[in-house]
Amino acid sequence: MRRRSIKDQNGTVLGVINLEHSVPGAFTEEDAAVLQTLATQASIAQAFEDLGQTVAEQAGHFRALRMVAERVQEPQRGLDSALRLILTGITALEGMGCSRAAILMWNSDRAALEGRVGIGAADEAEAREIWTRLGAERADLAKQGQDVLDFLLGQAIRVGEEIETFQTADSPYSRAIRGLDLPRAALEGALRTTIDGAAVVTVEAGDWDFLRGRLSLKSAFTCLPIKGSGESLGVLLVDTEFQSAAPPFDKARLQFLRAFSEMAAAAIMAYGAMAPPSNSQQSRAWESHVSDILHSLGAQIMLIQGAIKGAQNAAPDGLSNIAKMAQALNSYVRDIREYSRPNAFAMTDIDLADVARSFVKLHSGLCHMDPAPPPPCPIRGDSRRIVEALNELLANSVKANVGRSDLRVTLKVESTCVIDSALCWQRLIFADNGVGIPIDRKGAVSAHSDRIGENRGRGLHIVRQILRRHERLRVFIP
Repeated sequence: MRRRSIKDQNGTVLGVINLEHSVPGAFTEEDAAVLQTLATQASIAQAFEDLGQTVAEQAGHFRALRMVAERVQEPQRGLDSALRLILTGITALEGMGCSRAAILMWNSDRAALEGRVGIGAADEAEAREIWTRLGAERADLAKQGQDVLDFLLGQAIRVGEEIETFQTADSPYSRAIRGLDLPRAALEGALRTTIDGAAVVTVEAGDWDFLRGRLSLKSAFTCLPIKGSGESLGVLLVDTEFQSAAPPFDKARLQFLRAFSEMAAAAIMAYGAMAPPSNSQQSRAWESHVSDILHSLGAQIMLIQGAIKGAQNAAPDGLSNIAKMAQALNSYVRDIREYSRPNAFAMTDIDLADVARSFVKLHSGLCHMDPAPPPPCPIRGDSRRIVEALNELLANSVKANVGRSDLRVTLKVESTCVIDSALCWQRLIFADNGVGIPIDRKGAVSAHSDRIGENRGRGLHIVRQILRRHERLRVFIP
């Protein structure tokens, strides 16, 4: 008998290949080598399948964010309508696929959290009825060639308008959410931790929490802070009630939910004022919000793209399905980046060292700051666009060093001030401990093509475009 384990890259046993023969000692060492090759191929095939599922799921999440973002910005959108769109992106199967989602906001004197709007079923019977109906609608939409998520978002707008004009009643679950009136002093458990520490708190099924009795919650759920201008605006509540095989609230999933909570904060800031905001106010609020989304998802984007690159390098043949999904994911990432990039630079007096420290804090597991502090030296610049350039450089480092668990990036700021600081220059050194760029590829990496679908050098092109707008900033890459 010969046996070989099928293991993933972390050494976890995925399965076993077992060969038996009626004649003892029939298998040779050559047979053992063939068996080992088969086990290795099976492990690679499983890794490809897992990566394909991950890329497809992440692409769906990015796409949902983009589509909801476009709808939220449409003219004449009210706060409840905007929040309903956001919750639809979270609950739709084509979005985050969560069972229910709700938003709680502070009352006028910030003494209590009040339910604002919710989407989902109140009980299991209603959940089955909704899912059956949506299944039939999806089949009809597929026949007609219509986009399901686009249809659901449009439906959310129509239903919201009918509720606001009293043409139809709100759903039982949303009415239960609207009935919540939770005094600040009486808050406990996940809600208390979320508002006090601006922390994301997940409560697993079976664990007690203050909210379970208020909403008859039995499943796992998570509370995410909604923050704007440095203060709490409310809480996003997401659960997996009635889902028999609900995906876990893992790190990647929570990052996307955090992006939706930031979108809710932007909507509250833009639409929640007593007087309708001007177009310029909405534009500024939106630019701030999409920047926050990019910050939240930057690390996730790089990890996924790094995994794709690693898979393509490991087995360039037989990757057609994964390559297609990778192309779709990268397309959505580019769409989000392009969509989030404002036309004008917001130039103010900044200290590059402060910008670099903020970036390092955002990527604390990967980046660190040179301990030698530079002298204060303000320059004119757009800190958000500089962070965007640093994100592109970090993405390049990650993709160029796939598989390195010890990758570290060091940022160092140097200042030069002339004539009593009337003329200041700042230099940012961005260095990693990776392999660097091979001599024969330097030209290809620095080249850029504007053709659609051409990715080579796109990140460095973005970096150059941003730096050209900063006359007194130089970035040096050893």
